[in-house]
Amino acid sequence: ASMLLDPRLALPRLPGSHTTAHQAAVSLLAIADAAMWRADNPLLQVVEPDVTPIFSDPVRVSRFPNRDSGWGYSGETDAITFEVSQPVYIAGYGLFGGSGKYEAEIMLLRGTTSRPASEDDKLAKHTGSYTTSKRDPEPVLFPTPILIEANVKYAAVARITGPSSNYGSGGTASVTAHGVTFKFSSCTYNNGTSTSSGQVGDIYFVLPSALTLGADESDAHSLVPTQQSLDAALFSELAPSAASSLCH
Repeated sequence: ASMLLDPRLALPRLPGSHTTAHQAAVSLLAIADAAMWRADNPLLQVVEPDVTPIFSDPVRVSRFPNRDSGWGYSGETDAITFEVSQPVYIAGYGLFGGSGKYEAEIMLLRGTTSRPASEDDKLAKHTGSYTTSKRDPEPVLFPTPILIEANVKYAAVARITGPSSNYGSGGTASVTAHGVTFKFSSCTYNNGTSTSSGQVGDIYFVLPSALTLGADESDAHSLVPTQQSLDAALFSELAPSAASSLCH
């Protein structure tokens, strides 16, 4: 584009100035060449609007058909390893209570242990509390659901403090809910939770098909000018002068 500033190609802009038809034609060719160079060497990027997924209410898979009482806590985590048959968003867990208040630190980890080897294996972590006298699990959810892959092992982990609680029993290694099959297996460094009994009675999840995408209306029109509009601006600024010179 700097060639347009070359005195041999530039056209005078002052009223009453004169130039030759040859110089005007060469200037027009330089303008076209500059526009073609700009098309191959964009200087600006289009800014896409900020699109945020809107999650529907989560559904759940329940691991245990039966309820028992007398599950104690010693500071170790209750955890279960699981994998899914298709990608889903993990929203949180259903945890058993009994009497009094319970504090729970929940985590979603990649792998088969409640003690991850690296920070990269910690996909989500959240601390919540719940009070219940019901025999069924209470939901403790992450602020934002986390997408997981199919056929990859993850650990649902809960470090619970509080009085002795209910727990689930009669569990199996595979449960299907809402078209998604969850396969469960033991998790190392555990308070006793297993595929057959223990804590983490429910896993809450959101199907990708249940998502909608929302965008701030103010972002929808905040795109920078397109390449075509930049080239049009270039021609509208420089070409009339050259074309006018050719007509004289």
